[in-house]
Amino acid sequence: MTKCERTYELARPLDDGLLKQIGAMQGIVGIQKLRPSAQMDAITVGWDAARLSIPQLESLLAQHGFSLKPFVPPPPPVKPEPAPEAKG
Repeated sequence: MTKCERTYELARPLDDGLLKQIGAMQGIVGIQKLRPSAQMDAITVGWDAARLSIPQLESLLAQHGFSLKPFVPPPPPVKPEPAPEAKG
């Protein structure tokens, strides 16, 4: 099992119908969790990458009515620059 997690921004906020779809998707093999954001404008999905690829996952979300914004990976962490050596 390869556990993965990704947060998708939604093109439209979650409504009652989409919240019901979250419950319906819980039974799909490979989906481990679906968690809406507090603002109802994003959804975090946990899945088993050994069972579902990202295109398959995104297709399932679309089939269940979720309109996803294009995924933009977070920027890499900024590495601090080393302190200049003291000249003496």
